[in-house]
Amino acid sequence: MTHFGHCPACNQQIPQERYFNDSVICECGWNRSLKAKAVSAKQTDRTCIAIFIFAALLIGSFIQAVNWDKYFFTIIPLKTQQVLGMASAQQLTKIADICMERKKYTCAEQAYADAYKKEPTNLTHLEKLGELQVKQELMLSATKTYDLYFGANGNSFEAKYNYAKALAATNNTEKAEKYFKEVLNAKPDTLQITVTRHYINMLVKNDELTKAKRVIEHFRKQGSNTGLFMDKEYKEIKDKLSHKVASF
Repeated sequence: MTHFGHCPACNQQIPQERYFNDSVICECGWNRSLKAKAVSAKQTDRTCIAIFIFAALLIGSFIQAVNWDKYFFTIIPLKTQQVLGMASAQQLTKIADICMERKKYTCAEQAYADAYKKEPTNLTHLEKLGELQVKQELMLSATKTYDLYFGANGNSFEAKYNYAKALAATNNTEKAEKYFKEVLNAKPDTLQITVTRHYINMLVKNDELTKAKRVIEHFRKQGSNTGLFMDKEYKEIKDKLSHKVASF
């Protein structure tokens, strides 16, 4: 039984014998129902819980508003749909666009993956997912994404280049070389500097120095202004090759 202890009216200790069932009666005449006190305590607890929940929601909403800025009122219902598995591919693409704008790349990655599940024949979802994974240097994940993409006959020039980089980073040199060559051969009259550098660096990393030297020499012959293309790397490769010959 809950006791009051001291009487709130006369401030005297209430003896045990002044408690009767669910009531307490002080010698000064003050009385109170113990049941009413218990109910009041429960109501107080419920009020505290309600205030706590409201405060948590308010703080959570503020944090989300800061995170999403002007997209707050757009993204919340879309994310709710995504969590419930009810978002369409179009809605998921919208989520990905917003996430990319806010530089929330993990969020965008999940949205692209979910969009592909909704529309497995739309290879754009895979292409964007793979591109994002390469950007984040998630190369193993990127190779798996591009495996699906090219397995479904995807043929994007940029996707081939990203796939080659991902394959090179995961030491799948032979397959990476195939895609590097496809990208380079797509524009035979143009020196694709960045692509060629990635290709040469992969060859050097795998100690294919003779092949790397030949590739540089091939592209140096393409124009009057390409004679010194990758000159520093070319000299280093020649130096390494000469040391190899000298060691025999």
